[in-house]
Amino acid sequence: MKNIINSLNLEKILIKNWANFLDQKRLMAFALMCVRNHKFNNTINAKNEISPNIKISISQFKINKLGFNIWVEYNIPIEENIAIGTIELLLSNEGELKHLQTIGSLFK
Repeated sequence: MKNIINSLNLEKILIKNWANFLDQKRLMAFALMCVRNHKFNNTINAKNEISPNIKISISQFKINKLGFNIWVEYNIPIEENIAIGTIELLLSNEGELKHLQTIGSLFK
C-alpha cells in the first residue's frame, strides 16, 4: 500500500517533538559549525536591536527516501555581527546528519 503516511501530520509531530529524539547539544554544535564555516556574502546594518543570544529552532521536517530534510533556523553571534538564516540538513535513516546548505545574512 502506498502513501499510508500523512506527511503533513508527521512533520507537525516531528517539529513539535524533535527535542525528544534528537540530541539537542550535538544539533546545536553542528549548527554552530555550519554557520561559522559559511561564507556570508552580505552584511546588513540592523535598524533595530537584534538579540545577541544563540537561538536555534527546527522549522521543517520533510520525509524523503534517504531520511528527512530538516530546516534549522538560527540566530548566532559571530564576532561583532549576528548571523540569521536557515541551515538545511539531511538526517539519514541510520541517524547520520549531513549539511546540505546554509543560507543567511550577517547583521551589524
